[in-house]
Amino acid sequence: MGRHRREDPAGDAVLLGLPVPTPRDGDDSGDEAGVEADTDLVAADRDRIARDLHDLVIQRLYATGLQLQAASKGSPEEMAAALGDGARSLDLTIRDLRATIFELGRGIGPRLTDEVRALAEEYAGVLGFLPQLRFTGPVDTLLSERARDQVLLTLREALSNVARHAQATNAAIGLHASPAWFMLRVSDNGTGPAEPLGAASGLANARQRATRLGGVMRFGGVEPQGACLVWIVPVGS
Repeated sequence: MGRHRREDPAGDAVLLGLPVPTPRDGDDSGDEAGVEADTDLVAADRDRIARDLHDLVIQRLYATGLQLQAASKGSPEEMAAALGDGARSLDLTIRDLRATIFELGRGIGPRLTDEVRALAEEYAGVLGFLPQLRFTGPVDTLLSERARDQVLLTLREALSNVARHAQATNAAIGLHASPAWFMLRVSDNGTGPAEPLGAASGLANARQRATRLGGVMRFGGVEPQGACLVWIVPVGS
């Protein structure tokens, strides 16, 4: 990755032939609006799940109870048939309950942006400053749990690399997402990369993580000084 202008995720995306999402700063009112929008989406999704729970599960249980109650007044054959139908209905109900519980569980964990903030604060003492944050697109909702874990591991390695080698006084962390791809961008104003990316840089694992997810990683200098890591994986990886 050659030298380029600092803090240009859109330029990184264009160079790699990727669509450019709308920016949203990690430390201004735009970020708060994005957080509120994400919260509204979660609330709407939970309302939908509650409706599904009522329409699909509770109503089916009520109907099954009525059928068994009516069959109890009939012949043994009718009762046996009703019991069989009731058992099948309960099986479907259990399946729907499991699906509902799974959907509810998806939103329980912390958001990726919150975890990135926490990681930035964790490294502030080592770096001597708090890295700036910038978020673009729906970064909290697109990645699988596996990919989220890889993002956080890569960010930790990138911040460790800055702390060990960069002698920087400022750094920026960017999360950028479109419907097709996700980008982690970490830049600093330090001395720049002293050598090509290799095992000694501490970032070889980050490149391997991107490759395993079908993505790429670029690392190099920025103008007028410093270094930049760009780590990109496809959404759904």
